[in-house]
Amino acid sequence: MNLREAEKKYNGFERPVVYFKVNDSELSGKSLIYQDVRVTLTAGMDASDCTAEILGQYSRFEDGELKLDAALSKLILGAKLEVFMGYGEASKAESVFVGYISSLETDIQGERVSMLVTAMDCKQFMMSSYRSLRKKDIKKASEAVADVLKSYSSMYTGTVVEATGEAKAPIEQHNQSDYDFVVALARKHNYLFYVSAGKVYFVSYQKFTDSVLTVEPGRNLRRLRRELTLAHQVKSVTVRSHNVEDADKPFESKAVNVTAVGGGSKSGADSSKLIGEASAKVVVDNTVQSEAEAKTRAEALLDGTAMGFLTGEMEIAGMPPVIPGHMVTIGKVDKSFNRDYFITRVIHHMDVEGFETTIQFAGSKV
Repeated sequence: MNLREAEKKYNGFERPVVYFKVNDSELSGKSLIYQDVRVTLTAGMDASDCTAEILGQYSRFEDGELKLDAALSKLILGAKLEVFMGYGEASKAESVFVGYISSLETDIQGERVSMLVTAMDCKQFMMSSYRSLRKKDIKKASEAVADVLKSYSSMYTGTVVEATGEAKAPIEQHNQSDYDFVVALARKHNYLFYVSAGKVYFVSYQKFTDSVLTVEPGRNLRRLRRELTLAHQVKSVTVRSHNVEDADKPFESKAVNVTAVGGGSKSGADSSKLIGEASAKVVVDNTVQSEAEAKTRAEALLDGTAMGFLTGEMEIAGMPPVIPGHMVTIGKVDKSFNRDYFITRVIHHMDVEGFETTIQFAGSKV
């Protein structure tokens, strides 16, 4: 889909509409005014969230007591919150966020009473469970992640856990929350750990290569910014570990080839002769216990570093179907721009001025 096709589908991007469901029941009432709604979706390690200010016109002071609009009373801590955004009729709005209310604030300004609501995805509950244990009979990081997620099955609709290789060293969770444990495993393998539409993902950058939107210059592309930087880019990454059976033959592997994420053919190291053999990273990781593990670790570190080479942001008319973890295509700019980019973060924002979507993207090559 491109922006021109989207304009036809979404009512010419006119008459934006938003509504909530709380515990699967619509938060209805003609008295409710959604003053400001911001949904932030991320393919990164932090939690996706929604913040909103909702005004209840029937909230009032009566006999010296605050009487909240009846519809606002449905907003309670821990309640499931689903956000729908779109254009035209409310029935055509699409789900853009599923989470749980983590914070409620009542704001009274004279006769005006509003609720400030914050909701986060199920990661918020994983941040509070600290454990120290060894994952018995589990040889893969992906299996350890699946095992952790079982404890939160009531909070998501499904999981997509991409398999990792076997590890010879025991997989241990040491003084870590479940969240920190999974994040550490994701970073070790250069995987993504995120929640989208109520489903939990633990996947590589290459898991989804489909483009959810093609963006070209025009009235609905309000801003496009792209940055290339050589900061922190390296020619190679070497991972080394002690071999207890033969100290003269440590486990070691050197990664020099960046895995492409999005389009392009040149990594940061390929783009400048200034990044030579001296621009190298050597890491000692004693959890590595084989050449194969050293190779996997080195490649993950190099690929993770390379994702900082290209970053950017675009602002477009509000687009409900845009989600992180997939690609966005830029076209009709020039040869250096026209390609797929990996979506790292999406911000859907609706207020009295309208509905806008901000897409943050990245890539490892140009």
